[in-house]
Amino acid sequence: MSIKGSIDIAWEFLRRIPEYAEDWELHCNTSGIHHHHDPQRQTAADMNAETKWGLLRYVNPECAADDVFWAEGLSRRSFRVLLSHEGNLSIENILKKENIDYRTIILNNGIYCIKVFNNHGYFQFFVNPGSDTEDIFNRYIYISLELNSKKNNIDIINEVLDNKSKCSSLSEDNKLLLRIMDNLNKGYSQREIASRLFGQETVDNEWTQDSWLRSNIRYRIKKLNDIIRQGYLDYI
Repeated sequence: MSIKGSIDIAWEFLRRIPEYAEDWELHCNTSGIHHHHDPQRQTAADMNAETKWGLLRYVNPECAADDVFWAEGLSRRSFRVLLSHEGNLSIENILKKENIDYRTIILNNGIYCIKVFNNHGYFQFFVNPGSDTEDIFNRYIYISLELNSKKNNIDIINEVLDNKSKCSSLSEDNKLLLRIMDNLNKGYSQREIASRLFGQETVDNEWTQDSWLRSNIRYRIKKLNDIIRQGYLDYI
């Protein structure tokens, strides 16, 4: 399975989990719903995705992260904002910035989630538009100024709006974990995985019961098992 992007490593892990792929197929077969709304709407069938996987809606595991929305309470990149008719920064001005893309979803409770992203990162605004849903993009935003979260919130938002990133979640270690995950899903043994990652000669020379190579593979598989047990949510 190829890597679809570098901004959402959590999705790269989740879409490789066989149980999620099975759940996606079950969702498609039982709901009979095709998600082609503009803006997208959360359906009753999607509520199960939030409970089981932390997603606001089911997404095809073959897709990139563009249309992936994470539950507000689980994501440190999610912010509840207030709308005003006056201010310095409107939603429209954010979405018109160079190199910025966005997706929207309307939740069952009427809350708008606006995902703003580029090649470096993403964040999600959660907005209650009230009765004025037509003019939402021309309204100005007010972000919580709680002292404990203000700086972190601003840093995450500016990282995207300024089109830069301090570091990528798709580190070399995570790339290696994704390769191992793909190999496990194909049914390869630990020795076969080591051979594909480090070469057959290294395996022939180093693959013993207590070798560094065998310990390395076992450690990474243990780490993957933790990620599969919802450890991927630590990345959102």
